[in-house]
Amino acid sequence: MEVILLERVAKLGQMGDVVRVKDGFARNYLLPKGKALRATKDNRTRFEKMKVELEARNRGGRSGGGGLLRAGGGRGAPDA
Repeated sequence: MEVILLERVAKLGQMGDVVRVKDGFARNYLLPKGKALRATKDNRTRFEKMKVELEARNRGGRSGGGGLLRAGGGRGAPDA
């Protein structure tokens, strides 16, 4: 099955890539988790319209990842 990736998937591709995957992987993982769309003509058009929003969402998710450690949750001297 061919799918359009909506975000980077390790060992598969980047956002916007059209890749061929096994049917079960697409049905059981990529499609339910919102990581891909079936590569139909309508979905390709839909993806082009959604592309700007998806890029912002993917960039936003990376920037906030390390906030917990910087807020004092890391190792250091005891508070005693």
